[in-house]
Amino acid sequence: MHAPAGYGKTAALVQWLSSEEAPPARPAWVRAPERRDAAGGLWERVHDALIEAAGAIDERSAPAARSDVERLVSGLREPVLLVIDDYQHATDAETDLAVAGLLELSGRLSIVVSSRRFAAIDGPLVTSRIRTGTVSAAQLRFTEQESRDLAALYGIEDLDQASSAQRMADGWPLAVQTMLEALSAGEGRDLPTRIARFAREHLELLSGDPARRAWLLSALCEAVDVDLVSEVAEVRPREGAAIMRELEELGLVSRRWYPEAVRFVCHPGLVAALAQRAEREFGPDRIRQIRRWHALGLGRDEPYEAFRLLCDLGDFVNAEHTLTRHFSALVGPEPGLLTALRLLPTEAVKPHPVIIGARLLLESTDPTTSPESLDHWYELLREATRRQLSSDEETVRIAALALLTAAERMRGAGAESLRLARDLEQRLGDEFDLQRNAVRSSLPLVHAVIALSGAVNGDLELARRNYTRVIRLGEAWNDPSEQIRGWNGLALTEVLAGDILAAERHLARADALGVESGRSAPHLSGLNGTAARAHIAHERQDDRMLRELTQRSDALVGRMEMWPLITLAEAEMVRVEQGEQPALQLIRRRIGQNERGMRAVPYLRYALAAYAASLTVFLGDLASAERQLERLPPSHPDVVVAWARLRLFAGDSGEARLLAAEVGTKTPTPRAAADALFIEAIADWQLGLEDDAFHALRAAAGRMSALGGRSYLTAVPYAALHELALAAREAGIVDVVDVVERVPEAERCVQFERLSPAELRTLEAIGAGITLEQAAERLFLSQNTVKFHLRSIYRKLRVSGREEAIWRGVRMGIISSQALQDLERGIASSTSKRVRRRTDS
Repeated sequence: MHAPAGYGKTAALVQWLSSEEAPPARPAWVRAPERRDAAGGLWERVHDALIEAAGAIDERSAPAARSDVERLVSGLREPVLLVIDDYQHATDAETDLAVAGLLELSGRLSIVVSSRRFAAIDGPLVTSRIRTGTVSAAQLRFTEQESRDLAALYGIEDLDQASSAQRMADGWPLAVQTMLEALSAGEGRDLPTRIARFAREHLELLSGDPARRAWLLSALCEAVDVDLVSEVAEVRPREGAAIMRELEELGLVSRRWYPEAVRFVCHPGLVAALAQRAEREFGPDRIRQIRRWHALGLGRDEPYEAFRLLCDLGDFVNAEHTLTRHFSALVGPEPGLLTALRLLPTEAVKPHPVIIGARLLLESTDPTTSPESLDHWYELLREATRRQLSSDEETVRIAALALLTAAERMRGAGAESLRLARDLEQRLGDEFDLQRNAVRSSLPLVHAVIALSGAVNGDLELARRNYTRVIRLGEAWNDPSEQIRGWNGLALTEVLAGDILAAERHLARADALGVESGRSAPHLSGLNGTAARAHIAHERQDDRMLRELTQRSDALVGRMEMWPLITLAEAEMVRVEQGEQPALQLIRRRIGQNERGMRAVPYLRYALAAYAASLTVFLGDLASAERQLERLPPSHPDVVVAWARLRLFAGDSGEARLLAAEVGTKTPTPRAAADALFIEAIADWQLGLEDDAFHALRAAAGRMSALGGRSYLTAVPYAALHELALAAREAGIVDVVDVVERVPEAERCVQFERLSPAELRTLEAIGAGITLEQAAERLFLSQNTVKFHLRSIYRKLRVSGREEAIWRGVRMGIISSQALQDLERGIASSTSKRVRRRTDS
């Protein structure tokens, strides 16, 4: 039983011993002696209590020692329950281990120890050997109902007062009982005054001014450490530790454990009562100094509280340093940070780029923040970072550059974000001292910023290098969250490269770390994993998973810089289920959603636009696809592939072959290279270059197998691909027939057969809106020949009539769009005539 003074430990023990929960054993109750040799006196008392409980005869002539107790316990013939109360007077590591060791000497002995503190009994040296249970202060606190029951025993009619007393004292039995006794004695109903008197009485009972100052300090500053206590109480650290132990045993403070420190917190029911006394004791100037010391020391354990306190003090320089040191721990996980940042005066934070960058980053993920506000904070960040580059503050300079890199990327400034990322990587290599630099703890985030800026701008090697560094730092610092961040980033990088198998391996590592540690990726970095999983789900035809992922990210799509990638995977799902036209509508809708949100870097936008152009090609609207591609940069690998695909579907196999070969000169991703090989193989086949087609198909199939994707097969004419696959298998070159035949019907692309010159002239003639007879006269052909050409046109364009043929021809760009306008006017005129005839009749 471990609780401070005033928690009724002894009363609870007496009550428990008389209950049915107590074991069926003879009780042996002792109190630890309050003297210098408390441990030695304890063994004598324990010996006497055991003799009495066991009904044995004491034959010793000298005071009992530990060995006498051990011999007595070893010979117990009946169950005995040894209760040691007030054990705080005797506890030390040796005595604790010896007391626990008694249980190993006899199965007939049980022990209950009640103390304000323990040296080792509740530690692993004991609990690893012996089955133990603990009753803590939290279990001994008065509940509201217990307080009301006690008030009724005191004859207090207003039981709500008892509830108030319980809340005010945070259930501390001694404080609750004191307030209820005052109410019962008619000493007034002002509970705050009574609890203040209770605090003053305890303050006067403390042993000396240092202890009083230490307790007042704990009320003034939450979670103080021994160093600050020693400074304020003007004592040595060892004396400061002893003072805090005394306050803890009295129930006036409690411990709060951190990975590298122990801090002390004033009893919550007494903070308000002591605050005014603390203000009088220290004075405003001293209090400001103390709070600054406290905030500076608090950073490693409670960085958000330290940042907030420093901002309240107007110390924005140190607030920025705290934010820089603990950026990863604050931005994202701490929900109150954005609110705190919004309260800061703009003029005060203008010189501090890290504070500005943190606000910009958090505002960018808030759907309620206007684009105008984002622009404002972006400009402030640029100005503050430019000023910072000329300063000697290396720590803030690195962090500010990282934030500006992220901001440029999130605003869609791809080239600038990539330039800054490369410069930042260079700076980290040239001037960065990992051991002494305060940005050390946020270094994984800095490398992640560099990596993502590389990934979304096409510099995949930059991305791989820096995500690998994130993982290595996470491993070195035993931080699973950073390792997960790195593996998710590598998965995204490999998806962009087209290496689905590598992406799956990386995500498996991230998932395993998450399960083992119970941790997740920091802040929004988990969206990298979401984007990667969406593409993998598409490649694996896992529509359920893909739908779940896209629905999960739908609310964030306007604030996600990965939105083009997720949109591309989502559009592929829609294409399979509903067709190319609904998929294009989805892309247009997503682009509209992001006009006033995350703009995404051009590299991603061009990739999505090239994919949209390919969808347009699959619809047979080659003219529109050509217009779309003309607006895109010709050097982008995906754009070059889309041009080659357009020429292939248009029947210009020679040009398609040349463009596919050109992809290799554009530093393509493995995915773009595999796409180009499939286009080249089919172009060679259609040109009659059989051997070239076979070898290109074998190379393409090898790439596809190594990368683990299958979407390459859904972006080329299926009939030609199937025919080539059969021929390649027959020739013994490569066998991909089964893989090709597994392409779902809905994803098989149709290549419309090329029209002959005569057929083109016939289609243009009927597209002019003239009759069959007029078309024959214009073309100097018989009507039967025109009909023959029309049947061939219908077959090649896969339509069933004249109107569909004209529509298809215009969409494919093989006849003028004027034909479609003539057709629409003709349909409107015909409809009008039919309506007039019905009206007349």
